[in-house]
Amino acid sequence: MPLPATSRGASIGSLFADFRKAWVPLMKVDLICRLVSYAALAPLIGLGLRGLMWFTGDTYIADFDLSDFFLSPAGILGTGIVLTVAIAVVAFDQVCLMAVASSTLKRHSPMVRNALWSGISNFIPAANLAARVVVRSMLMAAPFLVASGMVFLFFLTEYDISYYIEERPPEFFLASLLIGLLMAGMLFLLIPRWISWLLALPLILLEGAPVSKALATSKMRLHGRRNEILKLLLFWFMGITALYILVTEGVAVGGRWALGGLEGFDNWFLVVLLLWIQVWFVATYLVSFVQSALFSLLIIRIYGETESVAKINKTSGLGALPARSPGWISTRAILSLVVLLSAVLTAVGVSLLQSVHFGDSTGVVAHRGDSGSAPENTLAAIGKAIEAGAHWVEIDVQETLDGEVVVLHDSDLMRVAGLNSKIWELTVEDLKDIDVGSYFSEEFSDQRVPTLEAVLRLCKGKVGVIIELKFNEMSELLVERAIRIVEDLGVQDEVMFMSLTFDGVNAVYNLRPELRAGLATGVKIGDLTRVEADFLAVQQQIATQSFVNTAQKRGKEVYVWTVDEPKDMHKFFSRGIDLIITNETALATQILFERSEMGGTERLLLELAMFLGVDLGSAADR
Repeated sequence: MPLPATSRGASIGSLFADFRKAWVPLMKVDLICRLVSYAALAPLIGLGLRGLMWFTGDTYIADFDLSDFFLSPAGILGTGIVLTVAIAVVAFDQVCLMAVASSTLKRHSPMVRNALWSGISNFIPAANLAARVVVRSMLMAAPFLVASGMVFLFFLTEYDISYYIEERPPEFFLASLLIGLLMAGMLFLLIPRWISWLLALPLILLEGAPVSKALATSKMRLHGRRNEILKLLLFWFMGITALYILVTEGVAVGGRWALGGLEGFDNWFLVVLLLWIQVWFVATYLVSFVQSALFSLLIIRIYGETESVAKINKTSGLGALPARSPGWISTRAILSLVVLLSAVLTAVGVSLLQSVHFGDSTGVVAHRGDSGSAPENTLAAIGKAIEAGAHWVEIDVQETLDGEVVVLHDSDLMRVAGLNSKIWELTVEDLKDIDVGSYFSEEFSDQRVPTLEAVLRLCKGKVGVIIELKFNEMSELLVERAIRIVEDLGVQDEVMFMSLTFDGVNAVYNLRPELRAGLATGVKIGDLTRVEADFLAVQQQIATQSFVNTAQKRGKEVYVWTVDEPKDMHKFFSRGIDLIITNETALATQILFERSEMGGTERLLLELAMFLGVDLGSAADR
């Protein structure tokens, strides 16, 4: 298959020839730009959101309130700010790289200082361009997003969302198909527009064009060439994807092969592991660099085909570049690269050392009981969790039609019993005849929706209980009734309450300030560590070492859900998480025991290996 070619016979081969000529200055510029971007520009995203939330009076957003926030004017504005700053950061890097690329096209020796100055002097126009692209794109995407929301509301709201996700009935696939078609239509509209704006950045950089004129001129110059350019971009994307897979998998396979040939956690294992870390960092950076550099060279080459090289030389805002760069740049660049690499490796090492907690203090929470071996939220699942050695069980409670507090996750019985009945439409007597165990296995056909009282009696003196409050249309007295049951059984010290809403947490405190209550959330917008709660139950992506340390310093415990893979269990045990919430209770308690048998060196090496995704097996294997 022949390589795609740009017009006038310029093949992809020309692109690689440009890369061979300019890869050294391109890499110098890219390294410096990334440092500047990540150190100075990227934090603007967080500052912008914080300022917006301060302006609106919100200090943090949990996942239950996420849709309301992002559909509000403040949320839409915040999304636009984040996208604009993110694109501006990328544009800064691209402006600097394009400056080097244009020098290559003009047959000049690229000057790193000139390229960096181009990025700095053109940052404001680049940010302006990013803002306009974001606003126009959001306006074009809005009808498709609204239509997708309407499809969701029409097809996927009759039953609890858990039913659609796990059972995937025909309406789930129909809704997915319709939303997929809408997203495809949106991209069909957006991609040609994005391609038509492709030359806006080089027009700003090389011709000093105002942003509005750059967008219009780019569209005019690329008229009739969109399909050709789309093929080039697809070829670039597929090539970079293939390179990424080849390099990362090659490094991973090589490292695992080298580590697999060593016996035990000895000094040679540590040496090989540290070498592998360095190779991994260098390899991933090189792939990222090649991606950015080839893209900038491709755009400049496309730009060069719309204007003669003479015109570029005449109108370039860069001015004449020196014939060659001063010799000290090369030496300093190399030294800077070495210092940077050493700093990164040192930071990684310090981070890993800080994340290793010798002597795990983490407990295991059985998610909805031991839901990996029995139907969730049933007495059978609770019993198996106790047998597996869980420290806590997590259950979900709701109110029935007759005001009883029962244990059920979904708002209806469709997923666990195949019945289209809302829990608030049924009485406790109705629930006694409904099988909620056979969906898991026929051996559990005797399982029914238990009451909170029955669960607490089973758990009393054996395992703690985290009660998640699920509010439905009969929830006016849910908190009050649940607390009364807890107090009647005298298990206040064995129970914690949890809610997806701040109102739910506050309702517990308002009635009984001495009880423990916490917030469960899958997103983190704002500073969650300042929430008034005893604990934060968060999704895995939120539970970084920094988040855990900050929350615990502020007197809050951190729980993470849902952790079912051995490598993730090791990771969060090492981070000093207070509780992990899992569907695999027996596995988690076994790993805790294995870790208790490990020495300090073994724990450190285990942390390093887990950082790189090495499956070391159990402690006994080493």
